[in-house]
Amino acid sequence: MTRGMNAILLVFFLLLASLVLSCSDQGRGLKVGESPGDFRLETFSHGRFYLNQQKGRITMLVFWATTCLGCKEEVIALKKVQAAFGPKGLSLAAVCIDPENTDLLAAIVKDVSPPFPVCLDRGAKLFRSLGLSEVPSTVIVDQNGKAAMIRIGYDAAISKQVKDKLAQLLSETPAR
Repeated sequence: MTRGMNAILLVFFLLLASLVLSCSDQGRGLKVGESPGDFRLETFSHGRFYLNQQKGRITMLVFWATTCLGCKEEVIALKKVQAAFGPKGLSLAAVCIDPENTDLLAAIVKDVSPPFPVCLDRGAKLFRSLGLSEVPSTVIVDQNGKAAMIRIGYDAAISKQVKDKLAQLLSETPAR
């Protein structure tokens, strides 16, 4: 091989290695035991939800989209989760990743009347920054600000896992 060909192959392999490494970093996402970082989201009712204000509490974040039927089913079911675990100290927020669908979002909020904040993740920035890629996605943050559980999807088995984890975490944490 000529020197020129060696140089071209070296550059090709370096670019390929760089591409592989950058793709693996992007797919990393939030892991159990890691902090989701601090964030602030506007709520549908024009308030603010700050993760750092939940410190010392168990916080459940459910990421959903207005066009997802399974998501709406889960948001409705969250009313029972809030009723069961809210008095024990659970802080719950439904994080809509497509609040730009304002009419549909307003109709869902009116229909469901959630007793917890509906947060607006404009452009799905928080959703993507946590490495989430499917809705619904549930993230439970423990009293120390670390992810204690991450679940993608919603069905009876996932619902049971989430409730069991909440019961466990809340039994370890004094109610506020």
